[in-house]
Amino acid sequence: MPKRQRHINWKSRLNAFQASGKTQTAWCVENNVKLSQLRYQLRKASPANASTDSPPHWLSMEVGNEPPKNPMNSLCIRVGIATIEVRSGFDRELLADTLRVLATIC
Repeated sequence: MPKRQRHINWKSRLNAFQASGKTQTAWCVENNVKLSQLRYQLRKASPANASTDSPPHWLSMEVGNEPPKNPMNSLCIRVGIATIEVRSGFDRELLADTLRVLATIC
């Protein structure tokens, strides 16, 4: 089955699931669909995963031991709708963990 047809079929299934008012498990049993497939398709179709007109742009940067040289002694990083302010003496591990999470959702 062509990819376009599979997409149309899943869109129809997702609409049917949402209109049913049933739990994911009950709907899957009644429609002979694997629960993992339904959940995967729901995640793919969620607004958070929808593509935008302009994809996020990532810039590389080097992090040294010196504090930022701007007047406020901080750095603002914007990823999608998230803004991260990094100040002198920041926790590098916390920043790395935060950026990993943002990379998965932005």
